[in-house]
Amino acid sequence: MTSHDHTVRQIALDPKQSFIMRAPAGSGKTELLIQRFLCLLSQVSHPEAVVAITFTRKAAAEMRERILSALASATQSTAVNDHQKITLTLAQQVLIQDKKQGWCLQNNPNQLRILTIDALAAAICSQIPLSSGLGIRPTLVDNAEILYQRAVHALIHEKRCRSSIETILLYLDNRIERLESLLTHILSHREQWLPHIMQYHRDPTGLKETLKQGLEHIAIETMMAANAALPEHLHSDIVWLLQHIQQEFKKNALPHLISASSPVSQFPGIHLKDFPCWRSLAHLLLTQKGEWRKIIDKRLGFSSQYADEKNRLMSLLNILKGNEPLKNALTDLLSAPPLHYEPTAWTVIHALTQVLPLLVAHLHLIFSEQGVIDFVELTLGALRALSKETHPTDWALYLDNQIHHLLVDEFQDTSVTQFRLIEQLLSGWQPHDGRTVFLVGDPMQSIYHFRHADVSLFLRAEQQGIAHLPLKSLTLPTNFRSDTTLVHWVNTVFTTLLPRSTDGTIGAVSYTPAVGIHNNTGIVGVKYYAYPHTNEIQEAQMVIDIIHRCQQENPTTNIAILVRARHHLTTLLPALANASLSFQATDIDPLGNRPEIRDVLTLTRALLHRGDRIAWLALLRAPWCGLTLTDLYHLAHSGHPFIWQALWQYHTLKTLSQDGIQRLQRIVPVLIDGFAQEGHLPLTQWIQGIWIALGGPATLQYASQIDHVKSYFNLLEEMEDNFSIALLENKLNQWFTNTTPSTQTTLHVMTIHKAKGLEFDHVIIPGLHRKVSHSQNPILMWRERTSSLGSTDFILAPIPSPQEPNHAIYNYLSRIEKLQLHYEMGRLLYVAATRAKQSLHLISAVDPTVTAPEKGSFLALLWPVCGKTFQQAFNHRLTAAPPVVPSPPSSTVLMRLTQAWQSPLIKAPTADKNPPPFSTQAATRPGISHTPERLGQTIHEALEILSREDIRTWNTDKINSQRSRYRRRLQQLGVLPQDLESTTDLVLQALHNTLQDPQGRWMVSRDREKARSEYAFTVIDDNQPVHYRIDRTFIDQGIRWIIDYKTSLPTHEPIEVFLKKEQACYHGQLTSYAKAWQRQENRPIKLGLYFPLCAAWCEWEHI
Repeated sequence: MTSHDHTVRQIALDPKQSFIMRAPAGSGKTELLIQRFLCLLSQVSHPEAVVAITFTRKAAAEMRERILSALASATQSTAVNDHQKITLTLAQQVLIQDKKQGWCLQNNPNQLRILTIDALAAAICSQIPLSSGLGIRPTLVDNAEILYQRAVHALIHEKRCRSSIETILLYLDNRIERLESLLTHILSHREQWLPHIMQYHRDPTGLKETLKQGLEHIAIETMMAANAALPEHLHSDIVWLLQHIQQEFKKNALPHLISASSPVSQFPGIHLKDFPCWRSLAHLLLTQKGEWRKIIDKRLGFSSQYADEKNRLMSLLNILKGNEPLKNALTDLLSAPPLHYEPTAWTVIHALTQVLPLLVAHLHLIFSEQGVIDFVELTLGALRALSKETHPTDWALYLDNQIHHLLVDEFQDTSVTQFRLIEQLLSGWQPHDGRTVFLVGDPMQSIYHFRHADVSLFLRAEQQGIAHLPLKSLTLPTNFRSDTTLVHWVNTVFTTLLPRSTDGTIGAVSYTPAVGIHNNTGIVGVKYYAYPHTNEIQEAQMVIDIIHRCQQENPTTNIAILVRARHHLTTLLPALANASLSFQATDIDPLGNRPEIRDVLTLTRALLHRGDRIAWLALLRAPWCGLTLTDLYHLAHSGHPFIWQALWQYHTLKTLSQDGIQRLQRIVPVLIDGFAQEGHLPLTQWIQGIWIALGGPATLQYASQIDHVKSYFNLLEEMEDNFSIALLENKLNQWFTNTTPSTQTTLHVMTIHKAKGLEFDHVIIPGLHRKVSHSQNPILMWRERTSSLGSTDFILAPIPSPQEPNHAIYNYLSRIEKLQLHYEMGRLLYVAATRAKQSLHLISAVDPTVTAPEKGSFLALLWPVCGKTFQQAFNHRLTAAPPVVPSPPSSTVLMRLTQAWQSPLIKAPTADKNPPPFSTQAATRPGISHTPERLGQTIHEALEILSREDIRTWNTDKINSQRSRYRRRLQQLGVLPQDLESTTDLVLQALHNTLQDPQGRWMVSRDREKARSEYAFTVIDDNQPVHYRIDRTFIDQGIRWIIDYKTSLPTHEPIEVFLKKEQACYHGQLTSYAKAWQRQENRPIKLGLYFPLCAAWCEWEHI
């Protein structure tokens, strides 16, 4: 820790002052937050007086856990560094206050107020449901798009606003589907525009005056900036230039130049009448791209007869070309909106002010009918509960007395509405009244614009405080995460890459350098990789090579692959799987994208809509049937209006193949029987029963697929009271699968947004050249801004119509939005780069035929600083290694059940349907008697991994090298610190025993025929699915073996007695497995129990 960093942290612990703190990546702000919380907790009379707000449940849980851990360690642990010493000292002070006040925090931790801002809003609304306008505890929905669509449909049928809707429709070329899409999208942002629209709903004239004032203030500000940047000694040249152009305009009516209403006789002032002169000046000096002009010709009023005037202008441009402030000011003049709205645009704005409040009213009705709300409504409800138009509510005053200290983490991620909520909480506070605010964040990591986060709010709080409370600004300077080489690279690159100056109005945040203190060895620093645009397979190979090098140096090292968007992994993920690399993919693969889910969704669609032609064809193509395309064609062209009618008459179709007929002979009776039960069973049970009867479970090869389908039916069951296919598909696309072959993987794949707050030894960022698409232009753009004149202005504009695509005011607002996204893209790259502790690997396609990459990509941002290095990496690739040649695509294989497959007919056994996964008599060695389940789970996982590998490569050294991974796994499962080492010893002992035991080696060998580990399957019992999971199964010499692992140990009895007892105990469980298995395979079965902690084995035949 540097002396400056230590000083800043000491200041931040002053319980009498309010602060806003910048905490760049790796600066250790979580520890400081915890210390501040403990410090304040030791000063108050009740723990609820200190409130900490975070933005994710994960962050809130981590903070709570670390505070409780500090309290638990306060009387036991010894600090190993300065940070821990401070934390322990503060925790000890809290325990003294705890005892004095009688809190009993450790026994009653719910007194700690650490919650997300959404949870805070929910708590406020639940306490005063009438004032919030939400009623009693509505359900919160993550994605309300379906409800938005219903509100839009209700609005379009609304008679009271038919004239206004017709006006908007006419403006949009009568494209009603476009109107529906635009209105649906804008509802998710209603908290930003609704207060302004409601204010002028009954008074459109007042809105017109407000908007006009906003446009005028922008014009005055841009003129002031240009005037301040233009040297006074050049004023005479400017007057001459404007006079010349005015004369030429009168002669030739030059396009793009604005004629002054009166002759130019002096340097233009800062008045609205001077705005056309300033705009003309900007157009003369700059190109449309905002660069100084290099060509002067007759199009600007300088024909060949004006050679002297042309030279004078070129001399003026040479003088000005180094004046960046003037260039920026003139660029703003070029893009500044006009001083008035076009009549057509104003007509549409007026129509929208009549329509949008009714749209929100319909949404409220739908919320009320469904008993749900979205996050926007939750925050608005909390605001209503805390404030009336002129004064705070009684509940606001109550909270004002309850809360003495407020801490807010990740403050750079606040939206305007959340900022107002925090302001409302603080509305009754006064400076120096003993109450404090502590706001922590990093504007350089503000990357959630799509969630309405506004980085300007952090900047405003730094400059003006919050709710009339002054804040002292602090910055943590030290990076405790990254190697000094990385810190130096980040300082060098992002000082140039991020804006030079901060400007909240356009989302510009300048870079704050960090100080590094770590010097690592091995693979460190920043590496560059480049490949041709046409060879994405080479990118995947580069990633795999990097992973192998890092893992060879340290097998347990943490590696992350970070991308801007999920679809950037299309080529990479299959390549990782083909390279046998185990990886954790976080929120990458939506459940709806899984083939098994698409199949069962297809079945659902077909069963619920017999006229859904595509669904019925897909049902017949699915693996449980697998008709060829030729047979599908004949069914589709059989002359029947619906596919299901052709199915019912399939035996009359002479053109079907014999294979198709045999498959339909099995499928059609199942569907007929299924439709006979329609309405007699709950929806989920009905669809699931048909899926199983069709052979759905038999089409699943992996346990993860069973889990995915189980999630699908659980979701379907939850939705039965409010079901629609559209809502189901929406939810499936919001749920993500966990593509983790192994729970101990140290390779992670995720988006950069998901990686925020995490750290990894090595970070790989592929696809730097790729861009991401942004959402459609909204029907209405708006902007609330504080002008330099001190006023708060509001500007809005409707989307340009197809007939008039160039709408100046909308384009101005769109430009501001694009600038904000551009600057956020730089911050997103900063977040990605600063996740790395040791090394950062940058990979991009490079096109040697172009001078600069395409704008909108990370590569374009890096090119001014790192472009030559990427070109060198590209050239080195050409000489260092032969190009990777992609393998030819394999032919498509239709995955389907065999013709002869039959659904099991016998009834599933009723005993032991849900047997325990492992013995309740697990190892009872001292110190771990309370962790048998965690031990058993980890041993099962370890043996599953072992069964997939070549056991001939395993020896004692390799087993011991796994210690850290299994220790980490046990820690994840909740094994207490004092038990970790002894429990880890048992896991390693289980592996050692198994590999030393001939029976164990025979059992886990991957050479066994049709071997599977942790295999899940389903059978039907009384029309209900029953799920089984077998630890290990395979075929040996024609016999099917079904084996269960047990972590039991004999006590004082002989091993033979112990094994007889265990066999008797688990005979029923394994017999149920065997009976269920016989429904899908007809061969002799033997059953076995294996005890890896004592290398014991017993077996018996299933009769």
